[in-house]
Amino acid sequence: MKDEEGKMKENRILRHLHSASASVGLTTLVAILLFVPAQVLAQKADVIYTNSDIVTINDAQPSAEAVVVKDGKILAVGAKADIVNAHKGAATRLMNLGGKTLLPGFLDAHSHYVSALTMANEVNVYPPPPGSGKDPDSIVAELVKFRNKRKIPKGVIIQAYGYDDTVMPDGRLLNRDDLDKAFPDNPVLVRHVSMHGAVLNSAALKKWKVTADTKTPPGGVIVRKPGTNERMV
Repeated sequence: MKDEEGKMKENRILRHLHSASASVGLTTLVAILLFVPAQVLAQKADVIYTNSDIVTINDAQPSAEAVVVKDGKILAVGAKADIVNAHKGAATRLMNLGGKTLLPGFLDAHSHYVSALTMANEVNVYPPPPGSGKDPDSIVAELVKFRNKRKIPKGVIIQAYGYDDTVMPDGRLLNRDDLDKAFPDNPVLVRHVSMHGAVLNSAALKKWKVTADTKTPPGGVIVRKPGTNERMV
């Protein structure tokens, strides 16, 4: 019994010492923080942007009055007074944007945003599944459907996008003759899926003054009918 009582007493002493040690440690940490310079707790900015319609793309904080930038990175966004008080240093530049909108940087290696705006008025001839352009006949059929549905009059340009020559069956490619049969009176331009080429009908070639005498541009390709300079596409 005495041995058990002794062990219980020893455990109580150890718990007391551990608690006291933790309290001392916490007190020491608070004391250290009280003496840390403010420059360390709040980094001083290289630039602070203010007087702007700042859009953050953050639902929790959709807008802000100021943005802090340090070493090319955003440190903080928020109310102008708070930002300036916390992050303005002797070398900080204050940039007044004069009420203009400030957006996050959008980095995109390769997109065609302008083209996306025009697609609503063009024909989708991608091969299946995103489109119905599985062969030249189906591409022409989609163009005819588009013309008839919209009641496009003669002389008005009709454009399409998504033509992929690499999936055409039996190697039969779309050409001007396919388009001429259905569209003798409308200029038609069918853009390649790469966005760096197109198939044109005769009316389109005439509109843009492309003839057999047109020289192939450096680095470009003009597909011509075998044995002639006449354009095939």
